[in-house]
Amino acid sequence: MKSSFILILTILLLPFSAFAQSDSTQLEALSKEVQRLKESLVIPEDDTKKSHFGLGPAASKVYDAKKGVSIGGYGEFYMGHYLGNKDERSAHRGDMYRWIQYLGYKFSDNLILNSEIEIEHADEVFVEFSYLDWLISDCANIRAGLMLMPIGIVNEMHEPTTYHGNMRPETERTIIPSTWREMGVGLHGALGAGLDYKLYLVGGLNGSDFDSKGVRGGRQKGSKFSFEDKGVAGRLDWSPSNAIQLGASAYYGGADQDPTGTVNINNFVAEAHGIFKFQHAELRALYAQSQINGANKVSALAGADVTVPKTQNGYYVTAAYNLIPVLGSEKFNALIPFVRYEKLNLQATIQSGAYDSSLDTTEITSGLEVKPHSDVVYKLEYSHKSNAGNTNATQEMRFGAGFIY
Repeated sequence: MKSSFILILTILLLPFSAFAQSDSTQLEALSKEVQRLKESLVIPEDDTKKSHFGLGPAASKVYDAKKGVSIGGYGEFYMGHYLGNKDERSAHRGDMYRWIQYLGYKFSDNLILNSEIEIEHADEVFVEFSYLDWLISDCANIRAGLMLMPIGIVNEMHEPTTYHGNMRPETERTIIPSTWREMGVGLHGALGAGLDYKLYLVGGLNGSDFDSKGVRGGRQKGSKFSFEDKGVAGRLDWSPSNAIQLGASAYYGGADQDPTGTVNINNFVAEAHGIFKFQHAELRALYAQSQINGANKVSALAGADVTVPKTQNGYYVTAAYNLIPVLGSEKFNALIPFVRYEKLNLQATIQSGAYDSSLDTTEITSGLEVKPHSDVVYKLEYSHKSNAGNTNATQEMRFGAGFIY
């Protein structure tokens, strides 16, 4: 009886078994497709990174996300070897320069949180930016929070795969004190015909921390900042094609942060820049100048005798060429020799104190960049830096690497 029951059950299940065997590949394919759809909510199918609103490719990932959390980042390090005589200011050196995490959240297609947490020198932690973008239309969007100032080329676009050399240009580290960020609110958008703009109202700098090299120490960075004095930053870029970008930006703001009004200090920063690409060649140029009105009053705020420059100016030109399309190699994404010439005077004029000719410098940097992947770069370079005072001229070899993800 029992054996007869098993035989009948087997006969009845044979069609279903045959169906299951013939359709097993379809069921497996369906399972894989469900898994792919689940993963696509977190991992985009196309990992090609694009720049949005002037930010670096990794910093822009949240704008391409479908929804929810977005994670990106970058890192860079270098090791330097001085040639010839050296002193305490030019010792052999190295640094785990930056390790960055981008964290973003896309609430909807037009409401986005974007933030950057930075570890510098392997032991200093900062919030580089953290803002909300309300994308209303192509021509007018509202940004609020701790924002990168829209000044120069590298202050917003500062990921290591996007500029040449281990070090950012000195003009964009001093006159434009990159990375420069302040708390505020502003508008940004596209006006058509290749024109893009940004206009921000932010907290002004703190003049009591200005020094002989200018305003860099006066950045408030959103940390328990004073809002007695405000600043306005604006930028306009024109890109008639993918090969040309021309632009200018400026900042003006109060810097005394003095509620009594007994001291009055303000500063002005302006720059003009151009990026030109022709086939496999690239040329970058930037000129910047700074003015501090009331520079001779900084000592009254700082409580020390400080020689602060009234005006500063600087410029650089970088030329680069990707050899890979010419060589026809498939081993590398890019092989780029480059050279940068930079002239910088951090004390073009002073109101009081002693002029420091060592701050009138010329630096020539030449090197080679290798990209085994579009998101990874190795950099080898030689730098020669001299000054008008003919003191402490330096020559340095630097090797470094960077990545974005």
